[in-house]
Amino acid sequence: QMVWTARPDGYIDYYNERWYEFTGFSREVFGDASWVTAIHPEDMRATLEAYYTAIRSGQPYNFEHRLWDRSEERWRWFIGRALPIFDHSGRISKWFGTSTDIDPQKHVEDDLRRANEALEQFAFSASHDLQEPLRAIKIYGELLAKRHAEKLDPQALDYIRFLRDGAVRMEALVRDLLTYTEALKYDRSVEIADANAALRAALDNLSSAISESAAQVTADRLPSVPVSPTHLQQLFQNLVGNAVKYRSPERIPTVRITAERQNGDWIFAVSDNGIGIDPQYKEHIFGLFKRLHTKNEYAGTGIGLAICRRIVDQYRGRIWVDSAPGQGSTFRFSLPE
Repeated sequence: QMVWTARPDGYIDYYNERWYEFTGFSREVFGDASWVTAIHPEDMRATLEAYYTAIRSGQPYNFEHRLWDRSEERWRWFIGRALPIFDHSGRISKWFGTSTDIDPQKHVEDDLRRANEALEQFAFSASHDLQEPLRAIKIYGELLAKRHAEKLDPQALDYIRFLRDGAVRMEALVRDLLTYTEALKYDRSVEIADANAALRAALDNLSSAISESAAQVTADRLPSVPVSPTHLQQLFQNLVGNAVKYRSPERIPTVRITAERQNGDWIFAVSDNGIGIDPQYKEHIFGLFKRLHTKNEYAGTGIGLAICRRIVDQYRGRIWVDSAPGQGSTFRFSLPE
């Protein structure tokens, strides 16, 4: 652990022995600027900006950068931290700082990121490669049934229908797998998303299903949140779509969307009066390809809620459900304020 102190203006006036051992600098040539020369050129500007912004504002400093390890002759990742020390009058009298080696963790993170990128690319490529043969199966099956229907017996026509239906289901599965893969991609510098606009876009995409079911969808005024608008739209589309799909035949489907601020997060809720879910399955339903009903009862691939969980996880939020059979369901998810 390297330790240092600085004057109120940021001038560094002390390093511990570990600093000199690591950098190879001599105490005899010690100077305020010596620490800058140890920083990786690519990290220097951002590090200095973060450091002097902290000095000017009096706020704690916390920044990752690479430092040159003289003994190993390579760059190592460190996290630099500094806290202001105040005197009895409330003025900053000194800064106390540390530099902690995080190089092993950074390499593990890099390896994990590369593995995830490779997995995403494989899933993306495989899904795209599957679409062309599926289209061919569907198209030629339709042509066969259309042009040679009179030559085929009823059993053969049933086989062709099974073939086409299977291709259609597989297309939907591939499409949802692509969406699931896309949910991994998150730009940390995302813009602020207007939840009202995201909901409108989701309802536009669901307009046919909403119209056919005569569902009544209402919403409170919703907040803006620092997430991807596409991700927020996908959340609403999957949850409202499920509310409409799993409606009760005994009543007109109603769906209500609300949001409330809670402990630094926004808690969104999508409530319906549908068939409900047995509480024992409240975690099971968020798994990939997990279904509580057969394909004949309700169409779908069983990926929608897994996509929702994956999106919410990207923002360190959570998603859960309160429900009971015949009582409707309320799906809630949290996003940063």
